[in-house]
This record gives sequence, C-alpha cells and structure tokens, in this order.
Amino acid sequence: MLNRIRDVVVLNHRLDPVETELGIHVLVETLTAGTELKGRLTGPRCVFSSTIEIAYPLRELERTDHVELRVVIPEPSWWEPETPFLYVGVLELWQDGEFCQRAVISHGMRWLQLTSKGLHLNGTPFILRGKIVEPTLSDSAARMLREQGYNALFTTVADPCLELWSLADRVGFLVVGTADKLATFLDCRNDLTAHPSTFGWTFNRAEIDQAPLQEEGLAMFYGINTSAKSRVGDAAFLVCEETELAWLDDAELPKLVITRSMPDPLPVRPDVIGWIESPTA
Repeated sequence: MLNRIRDVVVLNHRLDPVETELGIHVLVETLTAGTELKGRLTGPRCVFSSTIEIAYPLRELERTDHVELRVVIPEPSWWEPETPFLYVGVLELWQDGEFCQRAVISHGMRWLQLTSKGLHLNGTPFILRGKIVEPTLSDSAARMLREQGYNALFTTVADPCLELWSLADRVGFLVVGTADKLATFLDCRNDLTAHPSTFGWTFNRAEIDQAPLQEEGLAMFYGINTSAKSRVGDAAFLVCEETELAWLDDAELPKLVITRSMPDPLPVRPDVIGWIESPTA
C-alpha cells in the first residue's frame, strides 16, 4: 500500500543553549502499524560561516492521529541575521517495508521576544533595520542589502508563495509580510511558521478586528498598519510613518517606522522596534 506525507511541522519543544529538543510532527495519509518514518537533521550550516556538520537522528516519540518524532541537539547554533545557522535533513516515509516518499526539513532555532522594553532576539536587544522589497528579490540583491547593513525585509505578496522567506532563512533577514487580501495570509499562515525568518504580518484595522487571527503555537507577531494609540485586537506592534512619531508618542503598541531615509545611527527609542526604508529613498 502506498502512502504519502500530508504535512510536517517542526516545533521548538525546548530551547536551551546546552541542549535543545525539537519535535517533528508528521501527518501521513494513512497511519498503520506498518507506517515507518526515518530521518535525521544535519547541521549547523551557514552560507557565511564554515561549520562542522553533525547528523542527529529523528526518533519516534508517540503516535496519535499523527506521528511525533524527537531530535535532541547539544549546544545548538542559533539562527540570527548575522549568522543564519540552519539544520537541514531528509524525512523518509516507508509503508510495510516499501519506500513511499521523501521530504526535506529545514529549521533554524531562534527566540524572539517583544516586550515593553523592546525587541529581543535570542535574549539580546535587537533593532530591525529593513527595506521594502518585492517578493521576487534575487539572491544577489539580498546579499547586497545584507552588506549594506540591513537585517529585515518588508514585502507585499499577492499569493501564498514564500520564496522570499526561504531566501531570508539562508541569507539572514527577518521578514514582515502583508497582503491586499486576508485570504492570502490565511492560506500561508502555517507555512510561515516553518521559517525562522518570519517576524510577523501586518493587517488593516478591519482585518484585525475580525475573529482573533492568532493561534496557539504560531510564532509570529501581528502588526496593524493603521495609526492607533490604543491596543487593537491581536496586534503586537504598530506600523507608522516617521512623520507620525510625535503624534503617537504615547501609543500603547511598539512601533515599526517607515522612513524615506534610514537614520544613521539609528535613534535609540524603547518604543521603536525597527525602521523600514521605503524604495523611494
């Protein structure tokens, strides 16, 4: 009997600099006693750093309506824009001794916190220094932005295609996305969480005032792109123009500021989590 993988989700069960534990949740079309999953994660690897890659086996932990695998990585290398370390592997599905399918897994371990004291990445204060780009940004253009000191990208997508996020995983950017239609976000929401580059998604007030968009386990921040001094729905940050900063000085939400020219040096403001340069700059 042939079988197939329907979905794979990798979750950080325990993030610890001494030993990190990941859970790989695999949904297959038919789960029987003859269903077997084999695989391993290998890493760390980084396009900007020479590393010694080690293979870590995936071991089955339990079965419910899906199969949960576990992998333990001692002294992991964290993902961040400066050193975007990834762990990559292959997951194989076998059914009754017959090979059925192979899926590629890529995962970066990072820890983002957004609090009243600002943004922290892997426990260290962090400021987004971004650029508005097209979702078709090339690898060479991304590397050039990196060399210019940018660490974030802001993009508008028309369909649930996440090639920019895959590029950002490798090259080292945090990505904020938005779309003209809410349905586009809903179509790619779960896939977004598979990318360590995912920072968040922005919505207009009508969208974020709907039924809560947030779901447990989705590691991204939601922003609102309408000026508002009070907290709105599930919004965790506010997108505003630089000219609005004075008016929004007492706003409850931290701000992601759109600017025509990137400040140098970046102003130190606890209420500003980052600056995004418009393409007209």
